[in-house]
Amino acid sequence: VQYDNPPVILLRGGIPSELNWEEKQSVRENGKPLCMRTARFMAKENDRLVMVSDGVTQSGQRNESYKFGWSHFELQQFISYIASVNNGISSADIAAQVVSRAKINDDGKPFDDMRFASLYFRTPRRMMLISCPPALPEDNQKLIETVGQFEGEKAICGHPVAQILADGMGARLEKIERSGDPLDVPVYRLPTFDLVTEGMVVPNRVLDMLEHTPGETASAGVAGALYRMLMRHDEIEFVIGLRRNPRSGANSPDEFSLRRRILRQMAAVLSTGAGKEVRITYL
Repeated sequence: VQYDNPPVILLRGGIPSELNWEEKQSVRENGKPLCMRTARFMAKENDRLVMVSDGVTQSGQRNESYKFGWSHFELQQFISYIASVNNGISSADIAAQVVSRAKINDDGKPFDDMRFASLYFRTPRRMMLISCPPALPEDNQKLIETVGQFEGEKAICGHPVAQILADGMGARLEKIERSGDPLDVPVYRLPTFDLVTEGMVVPNRVLDMLEHTPGETASAGVAGALYRMLMRHDEIEFVIGLRRNPRSGANSPDEFSLRRRILRQMAAVLSTGAGKEVRITYL
């Protein structure tokens, strides 16, 4: 149902597709005519439905950028190009690029509100976050099998569990000398894994981002990369080992236990505050 805003855009296969609109005429309380437009369609996988306010399509109208504004056609082409060259790009990322471009059209000072909404019909994105070694050495093989059978992106927080997986795969766990992280957090390279890093500082920083900057762009560095990875996925599986850290003294806190607490808090925030489907497996 559409009323008094620029035409809704349907992208199918990255190409604008026409909707069959029906107009319903009515009258407002003040006697002025009112026209509602309605359309129905059967959604297909990878369809995108895009809606904007006229602050977007009229951007540039008051300067020399676009004499008649950023037209509906030009907006369609812009969104179609972004979706085509960035396969699987999220609605949030498209929104950021469209609104940023509209602000540029207005020389960085929008003359009207700029709103963007998009629906993206796709299969859920899945990822796995592994941390802490299993409680018993004989459970290492179960960990290797669980991780190996998972289909989706995978991240590891913790060198010991990363080494277990590397040994089980017969692969080399290679430290990246220059991680690019401002706090110089160690990062490793392991085949089939998208991110491998240390296990305490990074989850703690990610939890802070989840609690205090939900939906905003995370900071740079390894924690920011893991935060964005979590935000990019819909179904997140935590695989958490229950081993006690042998290096922890009798009177000192167990690092693995502290990390497990942080990971459980992360899972809770992701589930309740970010709308993710979260599952935790303990080994």
